[in-house]
Amino acid sequence: MLGAGTNPGRRWPNAGLLISPRDLVSDWPGSLRLAAPLPIPLFAHWARIEPGDKVLRWQDRGVSSHAALRGKLRAIPVLATQPLPFPVEAAPDDPSILFVSWLDDAIDAGIAEPHAMTLSTCGPDGSPYARTLILKDLDAEGWWFGGQTGSPKGRQLASVPAAASTFYWPTVGRQVRVRGPVRQADPERSLADFWDRSAGSRAVALTSRQSTPAPSLAQIDAGVRESQRIAAEADPTRPTGWTLWGVAATDIEFWQADPGRQHMRLRYTRAAGGDWLRDLLWP
Repeated sequence: MLGAGTNPGRRWPNAGLLISPRDLVSDWPGSLRLAAPLPIPLFAHWARIEPGDKVLRWQDRGVSSHAALRGKLRAIPVLATQPLPFPVEAAPDDPSILFVSWLDDAIDAGIAEPHAMTLSTCGPDGSPYARTLILKDLDAEGWWFGGQTGSPKGRQLASVPAAASTFYWPTVGRQVRVRGPVRQADPERSLADFWDRSAGSRAVALTSRQSTPAPSLAQIDAGVRESQRIAAEADPTRPTGWTLWGVAATDIEFWQADPGRQHMRLRYTRAAGGDWLRDLLWP
């Protein structure tokens, strides 16, 4: 039986009660087994939970020993994919062309969100930070991503304007690593990117409180509702605090996995005149 704090009005079409992530936080002590099929949201996707499935368990299962955890981690298969062909001798002079080709391969392989990348930045004290976000554009000036100037990411880039980004496509055993100095786009381009976002994304971006402590879920809800109202009435010609940054790549590495660990690695390095130099790297 669900707790009294659940949201009874939320329904899944032709199915049972819909439970929100908030219900998972506030209403389920211990573990729960369902008597009827129930869908629950998992980020942007849905998962159908069947009768008898254990949905949540609050108690810490514990690990009998460090050796047990290490054994579990070591037993997980890695590089269990058939590598795609990578004829490095035929690689194009421009790494952007190769990246788009690899991105198309990832899309064709059905990899979810293949344009997602891990962006690594550095704080003024040298502390590293990383998060996953979306590549918005790629052109001769940079590899573009967006965010609020007042966010931790924005403050770090203002202090240390350099970053590294990593794309990882495990299904095809590939990754691409990009690094270089970071520059801001002009205000018009940043504004256009903001209005290209969905209404919900614009509303959350307008809260201007990203990564700051939240007193309660209720206050988050209230803040987002207020931001939705502001976003609906906002003038699309006025600045929002949203910014596009571009990594002006100085080196780009393409990594193709090999089950025998003889990985193929091709690195592009930007020369002083702007041309790209290529060299193979040891696995």
